[in-house]
Amino acid sequence: MSSALTIAVGFCVLTGGSLFARLAVARPAEAPAVWAIGEGFRVDPLTGLVREEFRIDGNPLGEDFNYHQRNLAWDAARRQILLRAARNEVVAYQLQIRAPARKLTVRCGDLTGPGLIRADEDISVFKQWYLNVTRNSTNKDSTTAAYNLGRGWYADALVPIDSGGGYGQPFDVPDRRNLILAQQWQGLWIDIYVPRDAPAGVYNGTVTISGQRFNEVLQVSLEVFDATLSDDFACEVGLNNYGSIGRKGSELRLRYYQMAHRHRLAVHEHYIKPDLKGVGADLRGVWDDYDKQMGKYLTGAAFTARCGYRGPGQGRPLRWLYLPFETLGSHAWPMPSQAVRTPEYDQAVRTMLRDFVQHFRRRGWTKTKLMFFVNGLDEPKTAQAVDDIAYFGRLAQSAGVEGVYYRADINHMHDMHRFLPDWTDQTMLDRLGPVVDLWVCVADFLRTDFAVLLPRRKPPHSEVVWFYQNREPSVGGYCLDDETIGLRTWPVIVWKYGLDGCVLWECTFTGESKDVWIDPANSVTTSGIHNLPALMMYPAKPGVAEPVASIRLKTFRRGAQDYEYLKILEAAAGRPAAERILTPVLRNALHRPGRSYGAAGDWSHNPQDWQRMRLALLEAIVNAKGNRK
Repeated sequence: MSSALTIAVGFCVLTGGSLFARLAVARPAEAPAVWAIGEGFRVDPLTGLVREEFRIDGNPLGEDFNYHQRNLAWDAARRQILLRAARNEVVAYQLQIRAPARKLTVRCGDLTGPGLIRADEDISVFKQWYLNVTRNSTNKDSTTAAYNLGRGWYADALVPIDSGGGYGQPFDVPDRRNLILAQQWQGLWIDIYVPRDAPAGVYNGTVTISGQRFNEVLQVSLEVFDATLSDDFACEVGLNNYGSIGRKGSELRLRYYQMAHRHRLAVHEHYIKPDLKGVGADLRGVWDDYDKQMGKYLTGAAFTARCGYRGPGQGRPLRWLYLPFETLGSHAWPMPSQAVRTPEYDQAVRTMLRDFVQHFRRRGWTKTKLMFFVNGLDEPKTAQAVDDIAYFGRLAQSAGVEGVYYRADINHMHDMHRFLPDWTDQTMLDRLGPVVDLWVCVADFLRTDFAVLLPRRKPPHSEVVWFYQNREPSVGGYCLDDETIGLRTWPVIVWKYGLDGCVLWECTFTGESKDVWIDPANSVTTSGIHNLPALMMYPAKPGVAEPVASIRLKTFRRGAQDYEYLKILEAAAGRPAAERILTPVLRNALHRPGRSYGAAGDWSHNPQDWQRMRLALLEAIVNAKGNRK
């Protein structure tokens, strides 16, 4: 029996999977002791096979794809990692190290070429932490279409290699902390940030993996193209948060916000509010503590070297911020919910809305757009709920201020007739169109037809349109066991359909899980199973400082950077030039999925295709500029 076949049989015994199904993906060639692969994949620590081979509707990879020996980021014959990137971009690769190995350390050297990319500033190494999925996420609701990658171990949390408590280095394979029975492979994730002033050209360096009777030196080649990703983050990729980050204290809030920003994402935190003084027309905010907590995010100082930040969007403030108006329980503001629709309540809302805007202007915080959103009115299903949303919209308008966007989150616009006979998209537009400035609608083609909203982005409306999570075939999945490229599709879909952004409903949700580092089942509802559906950043462990990024967070970043590629090429060569490269990889999605409800997404599920698309965009950008160096 070959070694690969032995591994496949062992995997079946440990997971209870079908032997014949697993034999189909056994690799005949022995993998090197250390090998590399790019973004978009996750590697099973028992077999060394990428989890994409276990996608439940079929393996999307070609039979001749011997990724252990060669892939777009790796050439085993030359023992070389091959990367390409623009400036102001983060490009990543993964190392896989075979057991048994003891007391390993990983060291990345500087990358030298036309300039210098310093390892101590711009290269980060993380050890992959695995979670065991014993029951796959359900397909009975909107969270996932269940085109997952099967049961078993999934790499997700990325622990900084300098962590303590035995979680960083030196480390062993099998890992003494993760405790994976029969672990054969340990993954590492390496981020390389290409500074915005790096000269174009080829940069070379090494990555060294050394330990007890173990020494591997791999060459790293990074080609930097003469193109620069913007610092403006034109696509808003929001990570919703219901106050748990703020409750961790100002220091940890800074780390969470910086982590999101470094990935071209933004934390959208609810319930940040000033204290109040006065009554009636004399009601005012007490701003000292609010300014101390939030001022650095509104000036952009939080994202500067002075606050320990380096990366894209340096010095840029948050693009969007929630206002604290709310009707829910203890979060109700500026008055208890019992006062809603009274003259006193209306006056308090108008007064505080004006006070917010005036205070921000006095402080010069004019680059951040303010979202007026009442979470207590989220996702209406009754005529009264829709009328309540309209009431608050009219109330916001009556304050007569600028720079405030009234937001509505709608999960039943196209199919509201399920709850209210004779309602149509137009009915909803008639009720809410006069007051809503920011539409945030569920990415489910049965529930939202974005075609009716897209015209409203243009004058005379000039409204903003985002989508929030759903499932294949409208958008990629986002649970732990969904395909790795799932969140990569979101910002790309934003560009394809001409929207303004996308939002995930939470980023630190722990739910029912007793310990999200071990138990991924933090289900949203009791009627189904959901594996880490809204946990993008992990909390602390002894020796590990929070927040800890996930591979899914990195995947979201990859999509946000892909969006920038598409935007740059569209500006340089026209939209059709970008569409010609994108369409073979992503044919249809969102409200025009090209597939029946619950079917697999109409895009390539092979991460290599997405990587080829990115490289083709990069080549086209440079060719359009006519000045590749």
